[in-house]
Amino acid sequence: MIDRLRPRRDESGAFIALWALLVVGLITMAAIAIDLGALQQDRRLDRSVTDSAATAGADKLSANAPGPFNACEMAWNIAARNLGYTPPGAGSTPCSGATSALTPATTCNAGDPARTVSGSIGPYSVTVTTPVPDDSSLMSASAIGGPQAQGASSTYDGTPCSRVGVAVSLTRKSFFGGVVGVNSASTTVHSVAKATTGGSFTNPFPALVALDRTACRTIDAEPGHIHVFNNGDKPGIMQADSDGSGCSSGDYILNIQGSASLVADPGTPSGTPGIINYYATQNLSAAYVPNSVPSGYSVQPTQMLQRVTRSPVDQVYHCSSGCTDYIGTVQSRYAGTGTPSGFNTYTGSCSPGAGTISVPSNGLYISCPNFTVGSTVTFTPQAAGTTPVVVFDGYVSINSGGTFAVNTTSNDPMTGLPVATVAADSLLVIRGQDSSGAAISMQSSTTHLDLANTVMVSKVGGANFNGGPDIHWSPAAGTSADPVIAGLKNLVFWTEASTSVTFQGGPTFDSDGIFVMPNAQLLIRGSGTLDARQVQFWCDRAQVNNNSANFLLRPDPSKAIGGSTQRAALIR
Repeated sequence: MIDRLRPRRDESGAFIALWALLVVGLITMAAIAIDLGALQQDRRLDRSVTDSAATAGADKLSANAPGPFNACEMAWNIAARNLGYTPPGAGSTPCSGATSALTPATTCNAGDPARTVSGSIGPYSVTVTTPVPDDSSLMSASAIGGPQAQGASSTYDGTPCSRVGVAVSLTRKSFFGGVVGVNSASTTVHSVAKATTGGSFTNPFPALVALDRTACRTIDAEPGHIHVFNNGDKPGIMQADSDGSGCSSGDYILNIQGSASLVADPGTPSGTPGIINYYATQNLSAAYVPNSVPSGYSVQPTQMLQRVTRSPVDQVYHCSSGCTDYIGTVQSRYAGTGTPSGFNTYTGSCSPGAGTISVPSNGLYISCPNFTVGSTVTFTPQAAGTTPVVVFDGYVSINSGGTFAVNTTSNDPMTGLPVATVAADSLLVIRGQDSSGAAISMQSSTTHLDLANTVMVSKVGGANFNGGPDIHWSPAAGTSADPVIAGLKNLVFWTEASTSVTFQGGPTFDSDGIFVMPNAQLLIRGSGTLDARQVQFWCDRAQVNNNSANFLLRPDPSKAIGGSTQRAALIR
């Protein structure tokens, strides 16, 4: 029989207790999930920082001084920028501190131990290491849960002295971990990159390189237009080497004002964006880098991880070691004083009438302070297969109605380039300059310059191509029997002078090859268009200073010089 008077058990309290435990469990799981998600996000962001910093550092690395130091400085500055902080700049990073293991005199030899530089960037702990030995913990793969063993490969990982490692650590407070007694958590990631050789920039042939290392307005379109066309699938590219340290407030390395423009076309048909580069490591505010593509720019300007420098050009024509210094040899042979050894001396008028001047195989020296051309004057090799060299002790003026020609009497109707009369390369060396600083001067639309397979080397002057002159000029073809002149292949004009090279008045300009004026401004003045779509320019600065002026560029890829051969590859 059931005892109906016994009270029933009330289990409602047990349910409440279970519910409370369930809620605590759910909160704990949510806290762990949120904090783990935050940590994973930290790892992803920090890994992108170490990847870019290590790669940038390796791109500056060499075993010789100051390669290891430069790699450390670059890696540190790139890490700071990508972590959202202002880069301290060269000379202000921990790499240049009094206790740094890396100095401008540091070299790297096989067997050297790891050298590390550590410090803080905001809440982040950053360490830069070079060399990175095979047994370094940095050579382990970075993974959640700890490093994963990954043996070094001599084939793919380079040598210790070719490696830069960057590690970033962050300790952060937990969002909800304190609920379960975990108040903070840490992430540590690292990357290692190696320096390689034999590569080039994305587009190996920049159309315009402005080499001034500190100034503003090194590429200046105010108030005109600079437009770099593509080479098929290769996009247009212009580059400014300035670090911005000489800029005043509110001025820019890449300068446009009003309706001015800087345009770099994308590749066709790939659509690869055009490239407008700046260096600007010392003064990023001078680079003019807004958050979106500004009016007047065809693409967002981007920062180079290293300078272009004049080294690519010098390695071809004016190197200091391990190769032939063609320009140096030309200067020592012909750019001194008096009659070059073995040359014939010109005995004609310094203002000759129309006619042909024969250039003997041993060269022609013209002692005129000003060689003036007022009619058609043609310099012709005395014999086929010879290399005509003409040295002007003064400067050359081409006056109204004048034609200055070398080894040609006509121009190709399709290309506009001069047709060589004799299969020969020619060299003109001009020692003097006029009152404006020009080695060669044209001041009228009725002046003509027709130079076939000819290199012009100016000792002290620039050039004035003003008044809308008519210019047809092809570079040396490299066919000369003289190995020095053959070594000037694809070169059109070279000067170390600081006086400007000026084009004014929309000249006819049919040329291909390379203009090199690393210390001089390239100045496009007046209205009209300078169409230089087969020419590559290496200059100190470039400026278009008229609203109606257009500067059109696209280097001939078969007659241009590529950028740096140093590249970097991530290996860890």
